[in-house]
Amino acid sequence: FNSAEGYRKSADRSERAFGVRPVGIRTHLLRLSCPETWKAQAKAGFLYDATFGLRERAGFRDDRLHPFCPVEPGQGAEIGIVALPLAAMDSSLFHETGLDPDRALTVLDGLLDEVKRAGGLLSLLWHNNFFDEPEYRVREDVYVEFLRRVAALKPWCATGAEIARWWRKQGRQK
Repeated sequence: FNSAEGYRKSADRSERAFGVRPVGIRTHLLRLSCPETWKAQAKAGFLYDATFGLRERAGFRDDRLHPFCPVEPGQGAEIGIVALPLAAMDSSLFHETGLDPDRALTVLDGLLDEVKRAGGLLSLLWHNNFFDEPEYRVREDVYVEFLRRVAALKPWCATGAEIARWWRKQGRQK
């Protein structure tokens, strides 16, 4: 997960298969070695990374609620990628911490409150292979209910690429 060449080859395969060049990435299992992973991703041509989250629980890694541009330690020079912090992942809520649906929604509501107060980014990772599977119905129900709650607030909803481009255009660092 720290190989620019590996990332480039993967992006090439995706582009050949789907006709679209990926501009962002998230590593499986949220594997992230700072700053090596970001350096490899930037060298491979990615605009953003959506890996910066917690595998073992919901919440904000290093209290980061906004996108940020990672810098080279000790040098302060930007690495060349925008990191989009992850607030929660389905497997963290249900597999790692074993929450029931009501408690999972309470945790998600708490994260939403933090984001509203800070004017931050709420990014979720919900694995699509859990949808329409009877044994994972709870995950789908929680996701749909939480999105209903978020939608009522009429937030700006955007792709990772749109968020990263907007962040860069604003000249934001954080």
